[in-house]
Amino acid sequence: MRHRLITATTAIIMAFTTGASATDISQDSANNIRDTLNHLLPKDIAKRAPVTVTPAGSRYEIGYDFSKLLAQIKKTDFDIKGLKPFKIFATPQDNGLWDLEGNNNLNVTGHFIGPDKKRSDFTYSVADMVFNSVFDPAISYFRSGDFSAKELKFISSTDTEVIKASFGNMIYKLTSAESVTAGRLDFAANGKMSTFVEQVSGKEMPPIQISADSLDFDTKVKGVAAKDLKEMVLFVLDHVEQKHLTKESETKFKDMLGKAFPLLSSLEETIRLNNLAVTSAVGSGGAKSFGYHFTSMGRATRRALAWRSMLAT
Repeated sequence: MRHRLITATTAIIMAFTTGASATDISQDSANNIRDTLNHLLPKDIAKRAPVTVTPAGSRYEIGYDFSKLLAQIKKTDFDIKGLKPFKIFATPQDNGLWDLEGNNNLNVTGHFIGPDKKRSDFTYSVADMVFNSVFDPAISYFRSGDFSAKELKFISSTDTEVIKASFGNMIYKLTSAESVTAGRLDFAANGKMSTFVEQVSGKEMPPIQISADSLDFDTKVKGVAAKDLKEMVLFVLDHVEQKHLTKESETKFKDMLGKAFPLLSSLEETIRLNNLAVTSAVGSGGAKSFGYHFTSMGRATRRALAWRSMLAT
């Protein structure tokens, strides 16, 4: 969920590279942001104008109509009910940064036909998705942010299997700072998901339940070539409809890649489940703590699984 929240917002904030000032809230500026956001979408979807932007006092109100994004999909293969537009409020600051905030919820049901031609039905709900963040157009990403969600629930069912999963609450915090390497940034993120439960049952398997009091995660990424990555993304967007790059464009993109690499100097991530329990018809067990740790520094990479205080099975 933490990645979904950020990814959904990133699809919107790219438009803020057009720039604005705290004293320049106008319909013309709103139209400029709207057109840029819709331009980022495929042409057949962009013509439906799923993104709307209107002035709202000292900020902009951005509406994102997901139903229009999915209108091209055949309803026999995919259908979803309950979608409603998300709203995000964007306030330009005099220093060039943007304050972004939102408070939305989700409660949808639907189905899709998989590659095996089998139907899967799903229900997905989140009681509240709240965020407050600072976006930097120079890197097309967040400088900081606080994200949270409550009562996350997911159900997926086929004619042979049912999967139910839920989290009580989720919190996520992002911070950034200038790196020791000039022109690069360090990012840190951490958070917690509470009361995790997943249940799986099916015609050919006994029911099984996996639960944990909480899931903690902590990530540190240092020396990110954020500005160079932004230029690469914008280059790709500008040339996405071209079948072949010109020799000049190919050389330019290679220069971008050379300047950006290595993309980061180090990465460290830790994920930990607390009071993990597994219950099934054939037995039960668990662990006081179960975790995953990943580090990468230059060419050295290390992964580790750790557990302690195993419970009786």
